[in-house]
Amino acid sequence: MLILLLAAFLQTSGPTGTIGLHLEALKNDPASARRLIAGHRTETLALLDHLRDTFDASIRSDRVRPEQRKIVYDRSTLETGIRVSRLYADVTGDRQPWRRFNARKLRIQGTELLNGRRYRDSLGKLNAALDEAERLDDVWLKVITELNLAYANIEIDELKPARRLCERATRDAQRLDTRAQALAAFDLAAVHLHLGHFAESIPYSDQAARFAHAVGIKIWEGNALMNLGAAHQQIGDLPRAHRAFDDALAVLQQTQDKLGLARTLYNLALVSAAEDNYVDAAHYLERALPMIVEVDVRHSHEIELNPAEYYNAVHESALRMLVDAYTRLDQRAKAAACETALNELLKKKPGGASSHHHPSY
Repeated sequence: MLILLLAAFLQTSGPTGTIGLHLEALKNDPASARRLIAGHRTETLALLDHLRDTFDASIRSDRVRPEQRKIVYDRSTLETGIRVSRLYADVTGDRQPWRRFNARKLRIQGTELLNGRRYRDSLGKLNAALDEAERLDDVWLKVITELNLAYANIEIDELKPARRLCERATRDAQRLDTRAQALAAFDLAAVHLHLGHFAESIPYSDQAARFAHAVGIKIWEGNALMNLGAAHQQIGDLPRAHRAFDDALAVLQQTQDKLGLARTLYNLALVSAAEDNYVDAAHYLERALPMIVEVDVRHSHEIELNPAEYYNAVHESALRMLVDAYTRLDQRAKAAACETALNELLKKKPGGASSHHHPSY
């Protein structure tokens, strides 16, 4: 992986890429690597900038069960950046590149603790990363770490600090690009939704969707539109909720994001049922059901860690809604088939629940 990365850098950056390849060849010979860096300081610094940007671009969330929202990143690039920047600091006395990589490692460690639901444990690593980002004026690291800290605070029910952190991230993102602004607006909208401030979340979801559209990140755009629909749904504005969910569906169908797509279809079913449109409700549920089973649309912290305790409650809810919709539509065969599937699912419910669902007809 690293050889390929540096070879690609060689093709685009001339002599600096050559330095990268030589440093890779000398990774078990620190003394020779230091001599190489001493003769090529500018090229080595450019290489470190490239490695940092490559690492930052590699970070994403895995949105497929059971790793929903768990952080995925290029570990080898991070390790190479730390190693080369440490050598660079030894030669030049300039510790800033190493501090930037080390702060990113702290942020990753904190995020992995978040993924492991060790929310309070994550605060130390994330706050240390944020402190260093502020000292270095590393604005992107500040933004992303503030958002991670907001998530940790949500999980320990500290919602007001979470909101303040997202507001800080939104202000800091103004110094960056539209991509950073989209991410910050998305998370600020999400905090307002957690707080039950549904109307207040609407402009931020709308902003996040527009920014994401501008930079061509469809998965962000679609999920921001879904949050917009959820807010309108919560305040009882079903027509606007329906339009937002329709827009989200149109965008997410252009992606591979089954998680966002399934959530959007499920919400469209809820809105359609609330509008007494059971034909559409059943249609959306039938489309959503395979994905609900495959990826589990619950938030990651709601998914049981112990396989023996695992139970997809949204699967049950979708089947119940289908039974109701087909019963209202007098499609008894389909209602009976969904009832059978529901009763089979209920048999697997932890706690020995074996009660059968009885239809309303």
